[in-house]
Amino acid sequence: MDALASPIETVMDGRDRKTVVTLRPVPQAADIARTFIEHRMLVMKRPDLVDDATLIASEFITNAYVHVPTAEFFKLMLCWNGGSPLIEVWDPSWTLPKPRTLAEGDEFLLSTSGKGLFIVSRLAQSWGSRRIPKMNGGGKIIWARLPRNKE
Repeated sequence: MDALASPIETVMDGRDRKTVVTLRPVPQAADIARTFIEHRMLVMKRPDLVDDATLIASEFITNAYVHVPTAEFFKLMLCWNGGSPLIEVWDPSWTLPKPRTLAEGDEFLLSTSGKGLFIVSRLAQSWGSRRIPKMNGGGKIIWARLPRNKE
């Protein structure tokens, strides 16, 4: 893969339609992720979720870029079965994210970084991460489910 992103691949995963783009770990990856997610949200007729979905995807890709600098690529996936969209990012690291919280007090409030997953937790209906067994390629997926209808 010489380009910054691979061609988009759409597959059926059970009842879900999963659209996947493979990204190089380059500074432009978050921009590419935002463009991809914005386009897919509009195709899915969910313009109400564009801002939240692009922010979540950008945060996940930026975290992968910053915390897994040796990765050859990341995968950004958008799953949808007509209900609530699911954004997933795969990277080759087994290290699960450790979100910071308001309980950290001034350290959290005064920090100029480390607030992204806190923001994701406020935008997403639910979110989390899971390790992928080595026999299935290894690494981890971080995910966020968006609301069916933004209110």
